[in-house]
Amino acid sequence: MTSKGRWGRWFDSLAEACGRIGFWPLTVLMLLSHLVMCLALLGMPTDTIHGTMNIVENWGAIERVALWQAWLSPVIPHYELPLGVIVWGFRAGMLVAFITQIGAFVAIMKSPQPKLWLWLLAPVAAHILQFFLMIPSNSDVFFYEGVGDFVTKGLNPYVHFMSDLPNSPIYPFIFWVDIGTVYGPQWVNYNALLMSVSGTDPVIATLWQKAFAGIFVLALVAAIYLFTRRISGGNAKLAVACAVLVAWQPNMIIESTGQVHNDPHTVLVATLGLMLVIWGGLAALRAGLILVAFSVMVKFVTLPLFGVLGILRLVDRKKPNWLVNIFGRWVLDGIAILCVIIVSFLPYWDGTHTLDEMVREPSRLYTHPLWRSINGIVRAVFGSHVSWRWSEFSRDVLQFASSAMFVGIVVWLGWKIWNDQHISADPAEDDLLPEGIPWWSGHLLYAWMGILLVISFLPVNSHPWYWVWPVPAVAQVIAWEFRGNREWSVKATPTWVWVYLWFTAAMTLMYHTRIARY
Repeated sequence: MTSKGRWGRWFDSLAEACGRIGFWPLTVLMLLSHLVMCLALLGMPTDTIHGTMNIVENWGAIERVALWQAWLSPVIPHYELPLGVIVWGFRAGMLVAFITQIGAFVAIMKSPQPKLWLWLLAPVAAHILQFFLMIPSNSDVFFYEGVGDFVTKGLNPYVHFMSDLPNSPIYPFIFWVDIGTVYGPQWVNYNALLMSVSGTDPVIATLWQKAFAGIFVLALVAAIYLFTRRISGGNAKLAVACAVLVAWQPNMIIESTGQVHNDPHTVLVATLGLMLVIWGGLAALRAGLILVAFSVMVKFVTLPLFGVLGILRLVDRKKPNWLVNIFGRWVLDGIAILCVIIVSFLPYWDGTHTLDEMVREPSRLYTHPLWRSINGIVRAVFGSHVSWRWSEFSRDVLQFASSAMFVGIVVWLGWKIWNDQHISADPAEDDLLPEGIPWWSGHLLYAWMGILLVISFLPVNSHPWYWVWPVPAVAQVIAWEFRGNREWSVKATPTWVWVYLWFTAAMTLMYHTRIARY
């Protein structure tokens, strides 16, 4: 084990402290943290958003707050809290939630025989709290409902705007009324199905969205448990810890059952594609690509994952007729992906302008907490005319940097595969590792994680619901690093794991609890 520096030891001691809390205190703290966050937002005023947090900042937020307060009023009479209590109560609750995530992971790894069902009690209860009590203050869930309502009425959400249905009961709660949908057609189909069942009552429709968002997260947790148990060589304790790292992740709960975003759905489908490839080897690669294509048809951010799966074809570079075979398989892979895209878009296609909103989406907002802070400093020092130019310049630079890193990660994976000693000229399937998975699995897991970290944290248009994407990928890499009989300890855990967890916590606090001034 490589000795760690001062910062590495500091992060280790912090993780050790979190892990000493114990199961029942962690469970109680987690539930209290989510209850405090929910009750803090329920105490919001309904006449102004000045001085409130970013989580309830945009147009329509007051209406959304009032909607949920009115729905809960028979059970929880309306109350109004001082803004300072709301802000600092919410911040404290969120910070405690992140602490319990780290504490749960460490506590499990120090337990002799942890039981998954026991460690899932707290997150399931937190989902129930968020389902009923968390105000859907973000506009996105109502936008989803509006898109689904369009389809049930025979309208195309790619060429019609929300403002085309001003009398819809959902309309007052939607911020994005002047654009078509920016999501893939499979997400449109999903929302159309939900709206056909729920109807247009905004509360009922949102409860349906919340319920299924929570179900998808729990399905992701189950998938991660099964997957990490396989790639770790049957290490049940490690699989429980990795599943809990996902299940207890605050963004994973808040942005699903609480606020409702489609990112857990997206990452679940993509992760199933990755699982299929590693479990089935190269024989299952095209099927894995098809699943990733379906995730792209929910939200196109997973496009770069095609690269890390496609480059796996280089595993056959020493086999007979390898050049022709690899190229031919790439062509067939591309055809399979194209078929998914064509079939998905077929009901909604109305010319190339069908894609206009999807193309414009990455350049619509400037939300990344770190880059936004720098932009604020530039504005304070040099004025708004300079900060505006800086924002446009930095947006382009970071988009280019993201693309360059995608290419770099794919090239790195190709280089690792090309030079690996396991490359074989045997026409048969390559030998498996003792864990029963292909020898290239570790390279793929790291590349997969790298892609998801880049698309989550680098571009200027970044949100806390995007930050759920890398969580399963990080859990998978942890399982790979401690596979087999390798002994786990806090000190043996790479420092980047703790840095990632705390960085996500800091970014989420900066984003959601930034004070709105009008």
